[in-house]
Amino acid sequence: VAFRGGNLAHWGLFLPDEEGSPEGTLVHIGVNTLASGLVKLNHRLYVKKLVVTRSNAQSVHPITGAHVTRDILQQVANSVYQARGYNYVTNNCQHFCLDVVKELHARYADLVLDAAVQDVLQHGTAISAVTNFTRG
Repeated sequence: VAFRGGNLAHWGLFLPDEEGSPEGTLVHIGVNTLASGLVKLNHRLYVKKLVVTRSNAQSVHPITGAHVTRDILQQVANSVYQARGYNYVTNNCQHFCLDVVKELHARYADLVLDAAVQDVLQHGTAISAVTNFTRG
């Protein structure tokens, strides 16, 4: 799910309670900013209930080939967050979503296919694509 648009879109992973439901769980990195919006302060991992149709989400894109439980998603998201942290340019919310999907594929290849990783890669911005390329 993306909030705002373009290269500055804030990404999160939304897991519906059941297929096609607007109700589910949002997993994302929340960041506090100064009033100017330019300086990013503290950040943390959020796992919360969300009704997409009652949110300010601008787009929701189902990830092809990904079928996980809330517990699996939360466990892997926490693991990725603890390992990588947050950096606005090189490890932001878009990188976080991609890294979580990659780790889900690595741990649960039968539940999260390589097609899911490729699907998320296709929706990334130029910055996330360059960072992903340099990481290897």
